[in-house]
Amino acid sequence: MDRVAALADIVPPSPPAAVAVAPWWQHPAVALVLIVAVALLAAAWARRSRRWRRLRASVRGACRAGGGAVPDRAVALAAALRAALPEADWPQALRGALDRLRYASAAEPQASRRLAALSATVDSAATRAIAASALSPRRARAAFLRRCAAPTGVDS
Repeated sequence: MDRVAALADIVPPSPPAAVAVAPWWQHPAVALVLIVAVALLAAAWARRSRRWRRLRASVRGACRAGGGAVPDRAVALAAALRAALPEADWPQALRGALDRLRYASAAEPQASRRLAALSATVDSAATRAIAASALSPRRARAAFLRRCAAPTGVDS
């Protein structure tokens, strides 16, 4: 025992094992760069989709308000559309449907239902434009115009 104790005093203990290097994706700098990149992409998408989100919010607000004459609500829908897209770029079917609703008589029973269908069409088109705006503004506009080219349930 004395010999083992004497050797323990002479021989230094073995050094601790080396710490393994973390993989590159576990370094804090890489995580920080990824977080900043995702935040910049989200900000760019939010900026690109702003006008389509505003259009969708105004259409939904007009649908919730519900009250008022159909021509007044149709004019409000047209004003919201004009804020997002110049009237010259509207598809002919959308322009025609809005004109018929703007000049509809109060006695026409189907006008309210047609306005609701047109509002739903514009709402879904704006939603598609929001999704497409992640790729490019041109795709967002094309998605909106493609969906509004033939409004469903408006002319029945």
